[in-house]
Amino acid sequence: EIQYDYAYSFKYSTRPGTQAEKLPHKLSEAEKTRRLHYLQEKQDAITRNRLQRWVGQTLPVLIEGPSRQGFPQVCGRTSGNQIVNINTPSSRTMIGEIVDVQITSSLKHSLFGVI
Repeated sequence: EIQYDYAYSFKYSTRPGTQAEKLPHKLSEAEKTRRLHYLQEKQDAITRNRLQRWVGQTLPVLIEGPSRQGFPQVCGRTSGNQIVNINTPSSRTMIGEIVDVQITSSLKHSLFGVI
């Protein structure tokens, strides 16, 4: 119902000394894995859908540094913490600058745009 932009999820494991450690019915590792994959697949679909809403818009983006692809692509974040990969039109780094970026596409966990 909430439709978070992103979620970090892991398999549950009891911690020594907690009440959960004393519970009699424990899930198997296979069931934990199945449930985690189900949750992550659902969240990936929600994330893709929520990122798609930004395509076609121009957003201010704080440039943080080079993207994983390297120059001429840089990476930054919107005020809503969405990661944006940007092809730069020049050789200057722009790190620390806020630039207007037109969002041209959405990826699995990030956006792509041009200045």
